[in-house]
Amino acid sequence: MEPKPSILAEITVAPHHTLVFLVRHAETEWNKEERFQGHVNVPLSSVGRRQAESLGDWLGSLALPFAALYTSDLGRALQTSEAIGISIGLSPVAEPAMREIHCGEWQGLLASEIADRHPEDLNAWRTVVDSCAMPGGESLVEVQARIYDFYQEAATRHAGQVIILVTHGAALTALVTAIIKADLGELGRERRLRHDNTGVSVVLQDLNLSEGRLLLSNSVQHLESRTALSNGWPA
Repeated sequence: MEPKPSILAEITVAPHHTLVFLVRHAETEWNKEERFQGHVNVPLSSVGRRQAESLGDWLGSLALPFAALYTSDLGRALQTSEAIGISIGLSPVAEPAMREIHCGEWQGLLASEIADRHPEDLNAWRTVVDSCAMPGGESLVEVQARIYDFYQEAATRHAGQVIILVTHGAALTALVTAIIKADLGELGRERRLRHDNTGVSVVLQDLNLSEGRLLLSNSVQHLESRTALSNGWPA
């Protein structure tokens, strides 16, 4: 079992802090195919199920007093959170605000198919990500508003505690960007703050200052020498 990251071992959660683990769901077959998932319910692949189990084992090994486990209500996130819940002794609480970005007409399509059919729209999505919405879908700004609102509510509700949020790739990029008060357009274009499947970021949220300190970003140490990584996005 991997050792606890030293920075987490040294953290004391004060009454005005909330320690938040942000997790991307495990792999699906559509991640491997680079197919846009959005709000479509796609189950975990066999690799994804092993990833989720490894993640749950790792989180359980941290021996932290996790107080709550929140998850997107989409199947791939629910399956991932259920594996975590078994290891830490919590039942996942589903929250629609943590869903992935709605991909509209692109849901179910391969990235290569979109490039052939809608090259201008795809280029706009990749270069003006903070304001461009997929046809019939959401923009990252809209996703950021709903998921950051929930994040703030959850952090306040669990002041002085440690919680886990399980969500999706684009949603995580939008959320972490809001937490650290960075430019969504710039980070989106550069594909920074991306999370691999079951990638874990950890934030120490100061409720008095309304500031979040990013302690860990996209850690996948629980997957080393165990399962393959997958980088499908958005997912």
